[in-house]
Amino acid sequence: LNQRGTKLEPAELFKNLVFSKLEKNLGKEKVNEIWNSIINPLDKNKFGTFLRHYWISKFEHISNKKLLRSIRRITNNMTSEEFVSLLNEMANEAFIYSALLDHSHTLWENEDEISSLIDEINFLRFRQVFPLLVVLYRKFRNKERNEFKKLLKLFLNFSVRSYTILDRNPNEFERKYSEWARLLREDKIEIKEIIEFLKENWPSDDEIKNKIIGMQVKNEKKAKYILVKVNDALEKTLLHTTWSNQPTLEHVIPRNPN
Repeated sequence: LNQRGTKLEPAELFKNLVFSKLEKNLGKEKVNEIWNSIINPLDKNKFGTFLRHYWISKFEHISNKKLLRSIRRITNNMTSEEFVSLLNEMANEAFIYSALLDHSHTLWENEDEISSLIDEINFLRFRQVFPLLVVLYRKFRNKERNEFKKLLKLFLNFSVRSYTILDRNPNEFERKYSEWARLLREDKIEIKEIIEFLKENWPSDDEIKNKIIGMQVKNEKKAKYILVKVNDALEKTLLHTTWSNQPTLEHVIPRNPN
């Protein structure tokens, strides 16, 4: 419990673990420096989600409820040097994670298409794929950035078809995404295997057409996204596309016309 008697979140408990494990050997000032390098890139409200996403992409798929138990069990056998190395990796990935949450981040300067794709992924809240996206970015950042862009587009299209249009559960492949992330870290999987899996589970054009004709959408974000994307696909002039201009959604007829 904290001083207000409220149960501590996993992120707060993790901070306590970091200081208890390192302060004696490194001193409070050094541990503070390490901790700040992890926490500073992120909004404090996003750190808990990042912590779980990092952990499931590195060690094992686990619920938030069991996260601290997993962290304690795995870090218990680490030396101080190994634990510091883990925290340094977390700091690097926290920076990438913060960029995935913000399409205007400096990481996407001169990357307009990537920026737009990230904007759409966040607008639709497809965060389940973030553990994998962080690892994919690390894999491709020093190579062909187009590969990262292609995979971003693939995951966005798959998610829009599956979840925005067909209303499947967006959590259905989170375990798979985290497994791929762990395998990619160790170079135990090829990108083509991931693409093949997505294609095997890809909703067909007929499924999408049958669902979208006469579709009733009560969620305003979903309705706005579908209408804007249809508009922009039909638009011949970039100047007249609407996604980048933050459109609003209005009723053009009453909800109950007489």
